[in-house]
Amino acid sequence: MYSAASLLISIALMLLLMYMKLDISLCLLAGAITLVLLTNPLLLPKVILTTLLSETFWIVFSATASICILAELFHNLGIDNEVAQTVVSIMRPKVAIMLLPAVLGLLPVAGGALLSAPLVDALSLCNSVMKAYINVWFRHTIFLAYPITNSMILISSLSGADSFSIALFNTPLMLLTVAVGYVIGVRKLEVVHLVRVRPKYTSLLTLLIPLVIALATRPLVSGFSIGIGVIASIVFIVFTYRPSSTILRKVLSSKRVWSTTLASFAVILLSFSVKMTSAYTVISGLSKHLPRDVLLLLVPYVLSLVTGSQTFSITVSASVLTASSFKDAVLIFNSSFFGYVPSPVHLCLVYSVKYYNADVVRVYKYIGPSTLLSYLFFISYALLLLS
Repeated sequence: MYSAASLLISIALMLLLMYMKLDISLCLLAGAITLVLLTNPLLLPKVILTTLLSETFWIVFSATASICILAELFHNLGIDNEVAQTVVSIMRPKVAIMLLPAVLGLLPVAGGALLSAPLVDALSLCNSVMKAYINVWFRHTIFLAYPITNSMILISSLSGADSFSIALFNTPLMLLTVAVGYVIGVRKLEVVHLVRVRPKYTSLLTLLIPLVIALATRPLVSGFSIGIGVIASIVFIVFTYRPSSTILRKVLSSKRVWSTTLASFAVILLSFSVKMTSAYTVISGLSKHLPRDVLLLLVPYVLSLVTGSQTFSITVSASVLTASSFKDAVLIFNSSFFGYVPSPVHLCLVYSVKYYNADVVRVYKYIGPSTLLSYLFFISYALLLLS
């Protein structure tokens, strides 16, 4: 009973701090430390030391830090614009409208839909509501099957499931979400045919290198392969684009880099806090009333919907529900995803609605059915193949 109260207080504190707009890393740190202090204060040094010495932490840390540095280089060197111009130059307008938000979505930037919003605006002649829907929906579809995202790395590290295997399993689901978005938003869309410029394929290589290197090194270094792949892309950019020392200092001192890196520590600290205080045993009581699969679908979905943070949802769900299998990882990751996309506090949705000056209620008339249809397909697909 005391463990249950401690866990609920910890989660409530994290939710409160998130709604106070505190950085996600500070919210997770506060939750982890509070949980340990309420259950066994003397255990705190051991929990911190265990976290710092764990392989899981260093896998998440190396991948997260390198991805953030890569994203900052993209932005500061204008590589994101080169990618956009290249996609527009080699693709048909309707394909480009779907692909640009997805490609730019690979950059782990909070509210990153603002990166693709002007491009969707320039390529389409539809109303503001449809532009907002297209920008939000297609920015996130690729996350379902791209193994080098923070959320995918996170659930992989916490559950032990391979991120590439999760991405492969999710590929049919990703294709379905693309089809749903095409039918609802793009099929009858009137587009603008822009003057094509010379494509810069070097910019696309910076996105492909992490995947290729990660796949090649995975048999040798397992979880560290993603960090190695991203670092290889960073080295490629440094030698190809030759950023100035000023830009490099700006990248390495970026608040986003340090904040996200701190979050990687907070995530694993919370995970070990739940495990080492045995707070997860609270769920065994719920399991007597609800099947485990229902909890794996419900808890991450609700947490994402309420907080607008897939990172928070995955961390808490995987820790409390003791995710330890491929099935656990798939259910938690996708449930958190489908709660995250339509969340009213999801920054990409908020920024898109503001950018296009769209009616948010009308935007939900498209995002709501799209999310519901895709989520129901996922539940049927997952429970059929994984049961």
